[in-house]
Amino acid sequence: MNGYLRTPGVIWKLPLNQQKMSRQILVFIVCLFLGLGAVSAQEPFICQGQYFLSLSEALNGNSGLYLVEIDPVSGAVIFNTISTSVGANVNAIGYRSTDNFIYGMDPDEFFLYRLGADGNAVFLGIPQGIITNTTYYAGDISPDGKFLVLLSQEISPDPYGVLAFVDLEDPDFQVTNLPMTSPAYNVYDIAFDPFTGDLYGYSGGTSRLLKMDVNTGAVVSSYPPQPHVDHLGALFFDSFGNLFGYGATNGSLQNKLVALDKNTGEITVVTQGPESEGNDGCSCPYTIELKKTVSTLIALPCTQVVYSFIISNGSSGPQTGIQLIDEMPEDFTILEIISNPFGGDVLTDGNYLEINEMTIPSGKDTLQVLVEIGEDALGLYKNQAILTGLPLTLGSATVSDDPTTLPALDSTSIMIEPLDITFIQEQ
Repeated sequence: MNGYLRTPGVIWKLPLNQQKMSRQILVFIVCLFLGLGAVSAQEPFICQGQYFLSLSEALNGNSGLYLVEIDPVSGAVIFNTISTSVGANVNAIGYRSTDNFIYGMDPDEFFLYRLGADGNAVFLGIPQGIITNTTYYAGDISPDGKFLVLLSQEISPDPYGVLAFVDLEDPDFQVTNLPMTSPAYNVYDIAFDPFTGDLYGYSGGTSRLLKMDVNTGAVVSSYPPQPHVDHLGALFFDSFGNLFGYGATNGSLQNKLVALDKNTGEITVVTQGPESEGNDGCSCPYTIELKKTVSTLIALPCTQVVYSFIISNGSSGPQTGIQLIDEMPEDFTILEIISNPFGGDVLTDGNYLEINEMTIPSGKDTLQVLVEIGEDALGLYKNQAILTGLPLTLGSATVSDDPTTLPALDSTSIMIEPLDITFIQEQ
């Protein structure tokens, strides 16, 4: 996925001349030796729904790799450093679900790189058939993990640019080029929906969300303009199919995290974080995640509420042998399992819930539990559920997240207020 590099007031694009070609050959040789030595040591990531950002502080400079998170106190975006320099200029990055590595391109030199959890870039070569009279800042990997898909800007003879499909299963990384048949001006990042396979981008030229057809090269959905959004250098999906971006709004610096509605095209600012000049983002939505909600945020003693456990499975297929455990607060009592699409052996004991041998199909579904609040309950209650039995590549286990708050993997809260019986006493 993507971003672009710039210095104040200038967008840079180097000409293709003999000096550049000589530099390519020299860098190719150096990277080849460095890459061969690093392949055996490179470690894959563990896919847990993370967001990653590649930042370059200078034109053609080495990129840093960062984990994007939300500060639980301030609610602002923070960049946790994986590596301040991966050893190369890497843009148009995407997360590959089949091997848990990040792949990306040097946008000007056309070098293909693979990034691991150690924060180092391994040079893989120049993809065979890549068009070299353009630049590549927008990219993502197809949900099946087969292609790194790159979007070029306007080039001749294709005025709308091309979608370049880099075959990651081919030893030469053969490229299939598909000319765009509709304008997608100033799209600096693209992202695949992990569930539908639809490809999205944000056009800074027309200030709107776009959906592109990977079979025809056409823009199939052009959403209403969002003039308050200037530029999104990074686009990424979460594990529930929600689309986010990081960029600039209202003429500001690139420091805003925004949410993009895939149905309406509306874009809203979620929070803000550090300034970024050259940036590109990707995520790993190909995992299993759990969200936990409650039917009301404020309740009274001696009443009933419904807890919903929303499980999203964006991994390679159905997962079996999964266990859900949730220990409610002591003043709560589990009354009934209202709906359970995941099956398994259910055990309830007072405030304790355990379901073993669940089968989690691909997609999203919801388990609902009816709970009674005790007569002595009072104050703020928080708790989390846990899913275990996940594959090692998905982290083995995950805890629930409250989707009504910005921080990830936080407890679900409910406030129990005192029951007002003054009117009875008056009578």
